[in-house]
Amino acid sequence: MSSGKTHDRVNSIFITLLVLVLFFYNLINDVSILYFVLGFMVGTFYLGPDLDLRSNLYYRWGALRFIWHPYQNILAHRSVWSHFPLISDIIRYSWIGMMYSVFFLSPYIISKYILETMQYMNATYLLLTIGVLLYVTATKKKLPKKYRKKRLHIDFGSVVLLLFILNSVYVLMNGHPFFMELKDHELAQELERLWDPFSIFFLGNVLATTLHSLLDMLSSGVKKLKK
Repeated sequence: MSSGKTHDRVNSIFITLLVLVLFFYNLINDVSILYFVLGFMVGTFYLGPDLDLRSNLYYRWGALRFIWHPYQNILAHRSVWSHFPLISDIIRYSWIGMMYSVFFLSPYIISKYILETMQYMNATYLLLTIGVLLYVTATKKKLPKKYRKKRLHIDFGSVVLLLFILNSVYVLMNGHPFFMELKDHELAQELERLWDPFSIFFLGNVLATTLHSLLDMLSSGVKKLKK
C-alpha cells in the first residue's frame, strides 16, 4: 500500500499536469475548472479513502477528527466501502451530511418539529457552541508528536468549526440556521443553482479517489511480484 505522502504527491502532480494541458489547448474557458480542481484537492487532502484509519487525512481534520471514529470502527481499511471510487465518495459525503444534521440542524429540527416550541433553541445553540469551543481548547494539543512538528496543510476541522460558529451566530440573529426558512420554491431554486458547481466539484473528488485506489492496487501488485 502506498504511503499518504506518495498519494499526495502523485495526485498533486497529476492535477498540475492536467491543468497545464487544458491551459495549453485553451480548454480553460470558464469557472468550472476551478470547481473541479477544488474538488480534486479536497478529495486528495481531506476527504480521501484513508479516512478509514489514523492517517494524515484524519489528522488534517484537527479537533473535528472525532467525527471519523465511528466511520473507522464500521468500515475495514481498504474495504470496498471506503476505497472503491464513487461508492466510497457517496458514503463519505453521506457521513458528512449526517454530521451536519446532528451538529448544525438538530436543535432547530427538534425545537420546531418535535417539541413544537422555539423557546429553548437559541440557548441550545449557544450552549452547543460553548461546548465545541471548550472541546477544541481541551484537545488542540493532543495530536501525536510527529504531527505537531510539521504543517499538515490547512486544518480542515478549523474551517468547519468556523462555519459552525457562524451558523450559531446566524441562528441567534435570525432564529433559524442557514437556508432553513426558505420557501419550497426558493429552496428548489437555490438547490438547482448549486447543483452544477457541486456536481463538477464532486467529479473532481471522485477522480482523486480513483487515482488513490489505482495507486494502491499498483503498489500491492508490485509487492506481490517482488515476493
